[in-house]
Amino acid sequence: MNHCWLLNEDELGISINTSGLYQDFTEAYAEIRSRESALALEGEVERLCDSYTAIFRENLKQRFPGISFIDRIENSTETWYSLKEHIQDRRIYPIASNMFLMADVLSGTADIQSRPLLTESSN
Repeated sequence: MNHCWLLNEDELGISINTSGLYQDFTEAYAEIRSRESALALEGEVERLCDSYTAIFRENLKQRFPGISFIDRIENSTETWYSLKEHIQDRRIYPIASNMFLMADVLSGTADIQSRPLLTESSN
């Protein structure tokens, strides 16, 4: 929120009310809108991350039918393998390699989406 103006409208038109009398109101209103914007952005980022995670997981499930995903390891009876400590394990290596490859592709997709379609001419 860059500006929060209180407007006056009368027979002469519309003008910005510059009275300090309403400063507390405009500051509070701007703060509320700023928080709403931040929450909306945070929600959009979370939805995007959930979408990429779902695609990532589905891709791995297609390549490795026995793989499953669990969001929390607390109170789990499953066997867990650290990628860092087991990267050379013949069971882990192909999965980890695919994960890194897909992460690179997803990262590249995000880079491409943020680039302008046309570059500015140097003329």
